[in-house]
Amino acid sequence: MALLLEAGRSASARAPAVAARWFDAALRLLPNDDAEREVDVRVELASALRSLGRLDACRTALLEAAARLPADAVARRVELVARCAAVEHWQGRHDEARKRLSQAWEELPDRGTADAVALRVELAVDALYVNDFERCVEMGSAALETARTLEDSGLVAMVAAALSLGEAASMLIDDARRHHAEAVAALERVDDDELAPRLETLYYLGWAENYLEHYDDAHAHAERGVAIARATGEGRLLVPLMLLRAYPLEMQGRLTEAREICDTAVEIARVSENRHLLFWALFELAFALYYQGEFDASIAAAEESAQVGGRMVGGTMPSAGGGPGWALATSLFELGDVERASALMQELGGPGMRNWVPIERPFNWENLVFVELARGDLGAADRMAKEAEDAASSTDLRLSTALAARSRAAVELARGEPAAAVAHAEASIAAADAIGAGLHAAFSRTLLGRALSANGERDRAITELREADGALSDSGSLRMRDEARRELRRLGARYEVRGPATPDAAGVASLTGREREISELVTDRLTNGEIAARLFLSKKTVESHIRNAFHKLGVSSRVEVARVIERADASAGAGVSSGAPGRAWSGAG
Repeated sequence: MALLLEAGRSASARAPAVAARWFDAALRLLPNDDAEREVDVRVELASALRSLGRLDACRTALLEAAARLPADAVARRVELVARCAAVEHWQGRHDEARKRLSQAWEELPDRGTADAVALRVELAVDALYVNDFERCVEMGSAALETARTLEDSGLVAMVAAALSLGEAASMLIDDARRHHAEAVAALERVDDDELAPRLETLYYLGWAENYLEHYDDAHAHAERGVAIARATGEGRLLVPLMLLRAYPLEMQGRLTEAREICDTAVEIARVSENRHLLFWALFELAFALYYQGEFDASIAAAEESAQVGGRMVGGTMPSAGGGPGWALATSLFELGDVERASALMQELGGPGMRNWVPIERPFNWENLVFVELARGDLGAADRMAKEAEDAASSTDLRLSTALAARSRAAVELARGEPAAAVAHAEASIAAADAIGAGLHAAFSRTLLGRALSANGERDRAITELREADGALSDSGSLRMRDEARRELRRLGARYEVRGPATPDAAGVASLTGREREISELVTDRLTNGEIAARLFLSKKTVESHIRNAFHKLGVSSRVEVARVIERADASAGAGVSSGAPGRAWSGAG
């Protein structure tokens, strides 16, 4: 039994599946009256199962461990309850987690320990699920104060990141920025091995950065989290960390990458048989498809998400507004089902859209503005544009400004005030450009082109619409690109046709990030099965990517793939750019 435990502990950091087998075997050898060691082994088993993403089994092991504790082991019981509640949140069992946490908090004898900090963080995160931002900030602030006294950089980083997220979501932007900086500074003192058990830190931090409009930083922290998850076998947060990357990529107009990440996350969730992760991955895919203009596919993904999760909203953190409902409503609207879209938006948002996270409300108001304009209710559209402007005026965040200004531009254009619409559209573009939100800048530029045309400024309208056309083509937002082109045709102007006939549409430069990553592994002589295991994919998906790579590279064998990739790497090493991401990019989503 000692040998099995030693083997399990040696394997846990890099091979949690092996460790779980050893711990399970050790449990079978333990005598029934050795309760203390049984608790310890079950906790170690739970940790390995959590790393594998086997959350049901992890939760069971933690509950069994807690049940075997003596009555006076209050501190240890609190520790296990906090771990169990964290698992339940990632399963979508929020009500059970909330009850468990509240009871543990009331029983906690000493609130100045690391375990107390962990419990407070879980209580803060739990509050986000129900939009109780005051409680989130209260618990997070107290947890951070205690964490600082313990001089544990990893703990400080985790708490400060979670607190920054709660503050950003509730529009306490100055506080969120201050705690974000503290989290980043603490994180610099923590290496990847220390961070692996607290990968939530990168998830909280990345979402705080999304809300604070640090898109490149959010992307980088998500990539680091994915790399750690894969290197250490910490599979429990692999899908959430991958999905974290979709939002900044969408804002930046990198829709092909966002779509690819969401597709992969959906497949991993299906393989893992975690219904909550599948619910989550599907509605994120629905949003990616919506931005690409594939509205029928977006509706299908949203409807499957609702069926899997049993609901239209909720179930994810940080956004209590998360869920398939809004993606479904916006896609229905784009396909012309205005009344159904309107009814669903009102149902999901509640009175005054108060069901939604404060920082996300400008998105909701803008959608409602366009719904009311389509219904011909200019007065309602004007009131909702005012709500968006009021929400944006309470902060200096640029995306809120961009969305509110675009809403106002649409209203002014509809009421026959094109000059005012031009001014607001220009303000929207400037705000989006300032933070690198290229997709929203392109959306606003299309509206600017329409406003300029209505204002009699044909030449300038054509210039703006052509720029929007190019940006939307590059981003992969094809339905919005087609709208820009319709406006150009109406003005009697040509547009640049962009399609697969360009020189970069073949060869190494044409490979997607995933195709290049798999081609690199083919070059390293890995089999399809080994690649699938390395990247958490199915063999079928690996085979599909390899077929695509064959086609783009103009080859018919794995040996030829290796030769092409090796030549590209050699050229890059000689100072000749291959135009494609290098090996440092591999391992990211």
